[in-house]
Amino acid sequence: MISKFILHAIGKDGKPYTNVRKSFDTALRSCGIIGDNIKFHSLRHTFCSQLVMAGIDIKTVQELVGHKTPEMTHKYAHLSPSHKRAAIELLPQQVGTQLAPKPLGSKTKQEEPVSAIA
Repeated sequence: MISKFILHAIGKDGKPYTNVRKSFDTALRSCGIIGDNIKFHSLRHTFCSQLVMAGIDIKTVQELVGHKTPEMTHKYAHLSPSHKRAAIELLPQQVGTQLAPKPLGSKTKQEEPVSAIA
């Protein structure tokens, strides 16, 4: 199965591209991305990060990239600031009712006297 995200290109000479690094550098220049901070190897970090942020478990990502240990996959899987912020924003929804102060004089089910049970 070939995904629309996998490059399968044929050059002008009718032969498949063999120098992916050159094509990568050309694509960066075409997009106006110039600098030493983006390398072809950055794609591995991006691949791992995008999978983890999409909810794919570390073990699956580890197998997809061929890492021997989950620790190595953790080094590659970076969470974006917006992903971290979204996680923090979920916190009040998940635990808000547990942390909300109880009105004075209110009782929870555990505080009700045993005799009240019919």
